[in-house]
Amino acid sequence: MARRSDESIGSLLRSAAAREPGAVAVRSLDSELTYRELLARAGAIARRLDVLGVPAGEPVGLLLRRTPNLIAALLAVLLSGRTYLPLDPAHPADRITFLLTDSGARRVLVDEDCAAVLPPGPWTPIDTGACLDEHEGEPPFRPTDPASAALVIYTSGTTGLPKGCWITHRSLDNFVRWTVGHCPRETFACSVAATSLCFDFSVAEILPALVAGGSVLVLDNHVEVLDLPEHLRPTQVNGVPSVLSDVIRDRPLPSSVRLVTLGGEPVPPSLVARLLDSGVPLLRNVYGPTETTVVATSAYLTRADTDRVVSLGDPVSGVDIYLVDDSFRPVPDGTVGELIIGGAGVSNGYPRLPALTAARFVADPFSGRPGARVYRTGDHARRTEDGRLEFVGRRDHQVKLRGVRIELNEIEQVLMSHPSVAAAAVVVAGAEPAQFLLAHLWPADHRRPPTAAELSAHVEAKLPSALWPARYALLDELPLTTNGKIDRSRLPGDPRPLPGGGHAPPEAPDDEAALLERRLAEIWASTLNVPAVRRDDNFYALGGSSMDLIRIRKSILTELTMDVPMTVLMGHPTVAELAGELVGEFLLSRT
Repeated sequence: MARRSDESIGSLLRSAAAREPGAVAVRSLDSELTYRELLARAGAIARRLDVLGVPAGEPVGLLLRRTPNLIAALLAVLLSGRTYLPLDPAHPADRITFLLTDSGARRVLVDEDCAAVLPPGPWTPIDTGACLDEHEGEPPFRPTDPASAALVIYTSGTTGLPKGCWITHRSLDNFVRWTVGHCPRETFACSVAATSLCFDFSVAEILPALVAGGSVLVLDNHVEVLDLPEHLRPTQVNGVPSVLSDVIRDRPLPSSVRLVTLGGEPVPPSLVARLLDSGVPLLRNVYGPTETTVVATSAYLTRADTDRVVSLGDPVSGVDIYLVDDSFRPVPDGTVGELIIGGAGVSNGYPRLPALTAARFVADPFSGRPGARVYRTGDHARRTEDGRLEFVGRRDHQVKLRGVRIELNEIEQVLMSHPSVAAAAVVVAGAEPAQFLLAHLWPADHRRPPTAAELSAHVEAKLPSALWPARYALLDELPLTTNGKIDRSRLPGDPRPLPGGGHAPPEAPDDEAALLERRLAEIWASTLNVPAVRRDDNFYALGGSSMDLIRIRKSILTELTMDVPMTVLMGHPTVAELAGELVGEFLLSRT
């Protein structure tokens, strides 16, 4: 049945549910909800928001575990005409507090486990479990103002604070309709949702599958795709190239996967070859900043893409792509220009940052549409003679590391908020796949420089783990440009490490603790593919990634019968620290 070009997500989802209300809509490893059950739960939560008088323009925080109820809560907010604000329980309390304060959210949907994670403040936690006991029925599918916000996603900011990007219902509806029409229907039968809601790629994993009448498989991470029970057969996987490359390092994706969509960073041709060789029939590359609603361009990849620069593809329906020079004039084919995006995907910008919005979202000089704006991505690209759009690089200090968009200035500002740091320059060091963040420091007092341990604690209390430097280096001189800024081209190629804490960690207190350290060091070395790991080696400095932590967690469970939370692994980056945290449980497991 043909869809109208203006149908909303709510209308499309209601139609999908009416066709097969008993079909499974959302699954996890241990539970599932049919379309009827999913919409009933969403309706119960939406009615609770109505009782509390939550207005349409007010964002509602989502701070919940990754279960089917998370999807019900998201739909409750979205389909009742409100704005959802994703929050990650693993983020520092300061980060969650800032997002709630800056967005103006006054209510936060929580579950029993995450309620304790919510920092104190002028916001009200709403227990989703209690909502299900109090109300029933489908959510109110209210007509929404297409120009109003559907969600707010926070990205790394140059000022040292994250910036909130407000995406409209019009933009979100357009993206979902395009995705459903762009991908074969059978690929939505079981779409894996393994990305944090705090990243806009999560939208592509969840909403199109539900609108298409398929199902969503909620997982904690992408590694879980490799060991699913026989009855769970994923058909679509979306992910960042570096993450998926790490996932399939030892084993291919399940044979049931019909479509893999790559986005968030440039796609290595070698990964295209590996995925096609493993039997994945359809492979896509997508590109799009958060500010232009998840995806702006898309290309299906073939064998020809295994030995050339992978194309960014063609624009999404309703989206316009331009390449311009510094004077905002179109550049000819073959010439590098800044990539400018206009059309239906352009968001409302950063309402809390009007000056930045005005600088990045400018009047559209090309389309002729009154009031239209384009977004200046800061990305450089070129169009080849045969019409292929190729990514070239960034024009500023923004980087992508393991798919996460990082403003290096944000980390530098946090480092310089430490009283012992006068100046900081953060760079990406190392080679793929073991790249890491390296922080160069100019101390306020060279006689008493801060230790790496002090700075790590300072950063970890304010930034999510993806933004933590793995190493710290002390600058012997401060290289400056003529305008007084740090000259990154003159940063030392062989940096002098900052002292960790003044002394090596003490030896393990007893034989059992020493045994645990040896076992953990063996697991780390095997996972990171290094000859040996010392008790004071930093996990991130060894090139460890979030995917490696997932593998380590699984190995500890298998070999030591201890189920260690990811937050514990992330917060104890040396073998000595991790063993000190786990030794009590280790002793119990051996009795």
